[in-house]
Amino acid sequence: MSKIWTLTKVLLKLNYADFLTDKKKRAAYVFSFAAILFVGFLLFGSITHAMYEGMIHLGQDPGMIIAMGLAIASIWVFLMSITNILTVFYYSNDIEMLLPLPLKPAQIISAKFLTVLITQYVMSSFILLPIFITYGLKSGAFITYYIYMIFIYILFPIVPLVLASLLMTVIMRYTNIGKNKDRGNIFIGIVSILFIVGINVFLQWKNKSSFSEDAIADYLANNQSSLLVQMTNYFPTTYFGAVALVENANWKGPLYVIIFALISFIFFVLFYYIAERTYLKGVIGLSTSTAKKEVISAEGLQKSTVQSSHLKAYVKKEFKTLFRTPQFFLNCIVQTFVMPIMLFFILFVQDGNLKWITGYIDNPKSAGLAIGVGLCASLFLMGSNVIATTSFSRDGSSWFVNRYLPVKASDIFFAKAITAWLINVIILAVFGITMAVVAGISPVFMVLWFLLSANGLLLINLIGTRWDAQTADIHWDTEQKLFKSRYTTLWNFLANILIALVIVAGVSLLYFFLHVGLWVMFIVLFVMFTIVNYIFIKILKLGAERILSNIE
Repeated sequence: MSKIWTLTKVLLKLNYADFLTDKKKRAAYVFSFAAILFVGFLLFGSITHAMYEGMIHLGQDPGMIIAMGLAIASIWVFLMSITNILTVFYYSNDIEMLLPLPLKPAQIISAKFLTVLITQYVMSSFILLPIFITYGLKSGAFITYYIYMIFIYILFPIVPLVLASLLMTVIMRYTNIGKNKDRGNIFIGIVSILFIVGINVFLQWKNKSSFSEDAIADYLANNQSSLLVQMTNYFPTTYFGAVALVENANWKGPLYVIIFALISFIFFVLFYYIAERTYLKGVIGLSTSTAKKEVISAEGLQKSTVQSSHLKAYVKKEFKTLFRTPQFFLNCIVQTFVMPIMLFFILFVQDGNLKWITGYIDNPKSAGLAIGVGLCASLFLMGSNVIATTSFSRDGSSWFVNRYLPVKASDIFFAKAITAWLINVIILAVFGITMAVVAGISPVFMVLWFLLSANGLLLINLIGTRWDAQTADIHWDTEQKLFKSRYTTLWNFLANILIALVIVAGVSLLYFFLHVGLWVMFIVLFVMFTIVNYIFIKILKLGAERILSNIE
């Protein structure tokens, strides 16, 4: 056990060296975390307050709010940790350094597990802490509630993270294609997407009949305990955690906390046992790569050496880097697909179809509001990825090669921004076509929504790329430090929320006060984004050389 703790401390120092040594960056981390919590309280705290008041008014037990919060946070950890697990466990650059050391495979993967566990607290706190604290304040909970809350908050990610880790270790152990890095990253990425889709389909199928108004009313009136169990039956510990907090004032509280801790410990021991037998066989060979030998004809050589613009060539280079590097592919490409997929199935849950959406879109009175809401959703979901905010940092120590290339600084900057924008637009188009086919949404509306969202995403990606140029960290040692240990990602998340709020305010003004329709709403928003993009691009062109010279 001492070796696990020692290795964990070493990995944490590598991943969070800036937080430990740089006071300014430490303050930036703390400020970012505080801002995340503030937004979480505005969103989930308000929802918890409203639900608590509503349940009290209906004479129902508000303890289901705790169960719902734990269930949502556990599902979030399970889904969002899959790409992180693959990156840290299998595709990290420190693997070749750790394997020759006198360490058991289970000790290596356990230390990596603990580093991944710490990263889960940041985003899960955005959901869970506002729910816990708001519920405690509304219920006038005793001090024991807050003590149990701390224990449960610390332990709750273990079970969903263990389940996700076991799934990935077994897949990597028995998937021969994983031995080829270039094919393996694409295969695992596709498996991850299909698995997330499968989980969402299962959850919606499982709960499909319970989302009608009559079913909800019946459950609230007659099946409170059954509903509590149903909300927590996907992960073994969530039920015990919810009951421990709800029953904090009597003997059930400490008993259920102990059971919660024991189950978490048993799951970790199970993970340790299986990892000892599967990890080494799954990780060996991943650092190798193969190349297809091909004889190039004179005609093929001529085609491959046709002169192209610097911008186009650099965009091609960025695409190849993103798709051929496993860590980048998983965290940038696969992760970007996750949020639209989750949104699709959240929408699909109502009556098992999307036809209810067409009621708002086909109605001329609400079509303007619908396209405004669709714009906000697309910008927030697609703009929260890390493609733009790691544009320069991804280059690592090889960034300095760009200083000697005969390429203008503005071409390098915009090539990186365009790459992020194109990936977002492609995913957006796939999502839009799926929605149009499944829900039968008007093609005219979908085209207008796509054009408006693509225009808005250009601004989002320009801001993200500019942000990374300002705060680029090209001296990272591990991919976890690049993707999970930088406050820039948190700031970009907060900036997207702020932009979404501004758009919501503008859409509300146009719709509720000026009563504009679909076409006027589209034209006004499109023109506004076009003007802002034009001004921002001009500013970036003039300052590109100065901006890139600060990266060091």
